[in-house]
Amino acid sequence: MTTSFRWMRILFLLSITALPINGLVDSHAEVPAIRNLDLNHVRLVMEAAPEFKARLYDRTMDLFAKAGLPLPHPDQPHSPPTAMLKLTLNPTPLGDTCPGNVLYEPSLALIEPVIVPRNSEVIHDITWSIGAAVQARAPVSIEELESDLDGFVHRFITNYKLGNPEWQSEDTRHGRMTSASPLADQKPVNPVASAIPVASIGVSLRGLDINTLHVSVLAGRASTTLAARALQQLTDAGLPVSLNPHTNDATTLSLELIQRPVEGQCPGKVLYESGLFLVEKVRIERNPQILIWSDTWIRETLQVVSSLSLRQLELDQEALLKQFIHLFQTR
Repeated sequence: MTTSFRWMRILFLLSITALPINGLVDSHAEVPAIRNLDLNHVRLVMEAAPEFKARLYDRTMDLFAKAGLPLPHPDQPHSPPTAMLKLTLNPTPLGDTCPGNVLYEPSLALIEPVIVPRNSEVIHDITWSIGAAVQARAPVSIEELESDLDGFVHRFITNYKLGNPEWQSEDTRHGRMTSASPLADQKPVNPVASAIPVASIGVSLRGLDINTLHVSVLAGRASTTLAARALQQLTDAGLPVSLNPHTNDATTLSLELIQRPVEGQCPGKVLYESGLFLVEKVRIERNPQILIWSDTWIRETLQVVSSLSLRQLELDQEALLKQFIHLFQTR
């Protein structure tokens, strides 16, 4: 989910180029992350309601084609894709929890292999993304979905062209057009299926230096209280962590218990995001010189519920930390 700490992630680079989009939460949509990306090996995946999926998929493919950057068609024989461009436009009905409303978190994310330096494990993770904050709201029209789609795709295309100036060469453009042309004798396949795994929800904790681990707690007015409890729980378990980062690039165990009012749509309810995230730097396998912040171990939930008491937050925090402690002690 797009909680505040992780949407502040940036690339560790000497030079960053970014183009602002009003009203969007932009996590790491920078030009360097897309440099050297071969679109011939990128599979477009659409996450949307079944009745809209084909329409939104075709619109996306058309936008790329018009920009001179056609993506491979799923019926075109080619080597397995190494990256996924995942477009999420999938409002989820809230049912009896908040009748007549949906949970909506639109995004576009590039998912590909990254290397975890501390143990050299390779996982699939998000290396570039753009999106809007999750919201509980009235149903989303197809026109609104298309508007979000257009904004995300145009941003990606702009970043791609800035990061890959060679895209304009005749040879490159001709090669892409040729590889993207569907063959008449090929049977169509599901245009939204993908062999690429989703972003990893957990790499092993092998090689993690617990002595340099920084703990961060985001829980509104309860942050200070819960941070002290988290430090005590981890220390009692033999994990000597700190509440203060040892260095600017210290690995962080980020605990987030965030309640946001949604009175306008769901009276008496809050949007509750709870999660524990191990946040550290990883290398993009395609561009090993580029380091980005990544959630390499994740436990999270997102719910619309009645407001939670401090005691309920404490119990949720304890349960999350127990999972991390157990995994660390048995790694």
